[in-house]
Amino acid sequence: MGPLLYLILHYFHKEVFWALTISYLVESREPYAEIYLFADDAKLFRHISNSVDKCLLQRAIDCVQDWSQKRLLKLNILKCKVLSLGRNVSKGHRYYVSKNSKNTYLKQKDSFKDLGIIVDEKLNFREHINDKTSKSIGLCYAWRNFKYLNSNSFVL
Repeated sequence: MGPLLYLILHYFHKEVFWALTISYLVESREPYAEIYLFADDAKLFRHISNSVDKCLLQRAIDCVQDWSQKRLLKLNILKCKVLSLGRNVSKGHRYYVSKNSKNTYLKQKDSFKDLGIIVDEKLNFREHINDKTSKSIGLCYAWRNFKYLNSNSFVL
């Protein structure tokens, strides 16, 4: 379900099929959770205030799994993660993906990289800022070494 598939479908004028397929995904989880879609990426989210909300989010995960199975698309369960945002977040509940009557529990993360930005559970972006700062400092040290090179060295 990646961008390459989208380009192939678009090339053969199948964008209507693709739009219908995605709309079924959006509608299938609609009463249970919100969804953000970007290329081959989907994010489910729900404000959790009680155990019923946890069950509804699990139901949304089940709907996405059912949708992908019906269309013969595999979910990469190893890339599926749970990030709980907030000050006093309970991490006791574990979400899972069911496949062939076997539950695979999703990893609970404190932070993860999404579209180049490291998002953490407190939304303070310290880890993202530290990552970008260390990369830029590394580039500064690398540029220092170039002043000793001539044009022939760059060709090599």
